Amino acid sequence: MTAHSTSSGVELPLVALVKADHGHWRTTSSGTLRLIINAGAAPVRPAPGVRDTLLDNGYLELVSDETGRRYFCHPIGAAMWISLRDHDGQLDRAAQHLAEAWEADEKAVRADMGLWVDELCDAGLLRLER
Repeated sequence: MTAHSTSSGVELPLVALVKADHGHWRTTSSGTLRLIINAGAAPVRPAPGVRDTLLDNGYLELVSDETGRRYFCHPIGAAMWISLRDHDGQLDRAAQHLAEAWEADEKAVRADMGLWVDELCDAGLLRLER
């Protein structure tokens, strides 16, 4: 697999989606593979020892007491975190709620949340309950 540079960035070859437990794999803009979580998958929960603080500027700070890792979420990420917590970790319900509140396409919100959740799972801040 090779990448080609273009005036608008790097063009990556198309990679077929591959099914996996609770989702499918896809490439990101950086060319890495990410697991995109399917609707109806197991609930998403904060990893043990993760503390959250909503900051005055609308950002969310997540800190893992176990790893010391700190992560700052943009206000959109903060809204996703709050919606996940309000909907008992059910990603599809949280996305539906936000799509209605933002008057946005539910599938697009769901896809963005799936990428965001995957990133936080990779960072050890969220986990899927099985």
